[in-house]
Amino acid sequence: MPLPVCVKCRREMRCEKNSFAVVDSAGVWDGDEYACPGCGVEVVVGFGAHPYVQPHETGFNREIARVLLAGEGLRLEEQR
Repeated sequence: MPLPVCVKCRREMRCEKNSFAVVDSAGVWDGDEYACPGCGVEVVVGFGAHPYVQPHETGFNREIARVLLAGEGLRLEEQR
């Protein structure tokens, strides 16, 4: 499977971290963080079909706090 490609640098990106969490209104998603070795731009790709923790589940807020405090994820900004 091809790696993500940086459009600006035209280089394959490198995986920096597996199991990088992204928090949005639907839940906590698991993806992989990639970075461009040329310009340093970062992306998260490779999400599953469903969040691994959803807002109605026990432990949702605890999981958000854990990944954010540990630097293992980010909270998605709301679109304006």
